[in-house]
Amino acid sequence: MESVKNISGVYKITNIVNNKCYIGSAICIKSRFRDHHRNLKNNKANHKFQNAWNKYGESSFIFEVLLYCEKEFLLIREQEMINLYQSATNKGYNISPTAGSSLGVKRSEEYKEKQRELKKGFTHTEEAKKKIRDASKGNTNTKGMVWSEEQKKRQSERLKGHKGRITPISQEQKDKQSKALKGTPRSEETKRKISESHKGLGHTPETKAKLSALAKKQWEINPEMFPQYFGKPHSEETKQKIRDSLQRIKLKKVV
Repeated sequence: MESVKNISGVYKITNIVNNKCYIGSAICIKSRFRDHHRNLKNNKANHKFQNAWNKYGESSFIFEVLLYCEKEFLLIREQEMINLYQSATNKGYNISPTAGSSLGVKRSEEYKEKQRELKKGFTHTEEAKKKIRDASKGNTNTKGMVWSEEQKKRQSERLKGHKGRITPISQEQKDKQSKALKGTPRSEETKRKISESHKGLGHTPETKAKLSALAKKQWEINPEMFPQYFGKPHSEETKQKIRDSLQRIKLKKVV
């Protein structure tokens, strides 16, 4: 292994007893060989490969580099070698016929049950949650994503009756929130600070345009989300109150 270059390429691990092989690719071949060796010695490789290793022993396997290539071509070259050596059939130890994918891999019921048990009661620590939030900031992976009709229908069904909320609040939660807010008078200083913080507060034209576009999309997906906002005419009295309120705001800004 000392002669193997520390660069990317496609490799083959062959059982010299029956000529069956495992095909893989790596950005750093030397590191991948060490990973394979460690996993096999600790019974952590895929079941086909692990069973053969346990049966025939380490001395029955040889590691060789088939080709070196740039990392952007790794999966293409690996796929070619998997097809050539038929390593995803009974002639080899690959469990997936597709390079870099677990598609087509059949998991046993025992494996599925173990995975379910491992996830039971699992929660992230506060530190982990913070890291996830920080990593998600500025994430634009879903920008421009187009939903299929089926996805739109599922989303529409899920949101029916929620009145604009993704997660509906139970009556018990509403009562708790109401009780928590009742009987908590604000001091004059607190009121003044709140008033100061809201002065001149407003959305930029760009933000307004984005909010308008978002509301239109939501309306197209499920018009029932905003029944309290759309199609509700104001009375003349209400219109006058709104005009008077806006006039007072203008006068305060001038003063």
